[in-house]
Amino acid sequence: MNPRADRGNRAVLIVLGLLLTAAAGFGLALSYGAFGAARARRPVLTPATRDFVHRNHGWFWLAVAAAAVVLGLLALRWLLTQIGTDRVRQLPLEPDTRAGSTTLAAGALTTAVTGEIESYHGVRQAAARLLHNPRRPDLILSVAVNDRADLAALRQRIEEQAIAHARQTVGRDALPVQLQLRLAPGPDRQLR
Repeated sequence: MNPRADRGNRAVLIVLGLLLTAAAGFGLALSYGAFGAARARRPVLTPATRDFVHRNHGWFWLAVAAAAVVLGLLALRWLLTQIGTDRVRQLPLEPDTRAGSTTLAAGALTTAVTGEIESYHGVRQAAARLLHNPRRPDLILSVAVNDRADLAALRQRIEEQAIAHARQTVGRDALPVQLQLRLAPGPDRQLR
């Protein structure tokens, strides 16, 4: 998930939570007579409110429908933001764009890295992806190993060979890498 969506989710959910908590607190205080016993016994929709809606039914329900459509569009935009990722598709290899542009498909790099890692002894499966900024991407590696693999030696080999080759390919010695080594389930056992 991308960091902008995470920050936006936190902000919206905090504001929504505060508003709903305030509304619930007001409703509880009202029902327990904090604003007077007479107010606690009144219906939620007073006759004046019902009369107002009845007198203005022509534009009132159109305004309610418009508000519902706007709310629905905002919810749709939020959902689309959740689906989107900050996955890098192309890596620019030329630092000076005035001299031209050379790009590398991110899939070509990740396929090469996973192919190399999967050829190592003890590796069952590898997955790689590039995230965030195309000019400063992060390489995310997930490697499933069998239970007889030497994790320290495997990690060292991945760092010294596969990651070094990836950094050399993109021309960035400081390519940040997140490496996750996990035990692959065997055919006769299951992880729980």
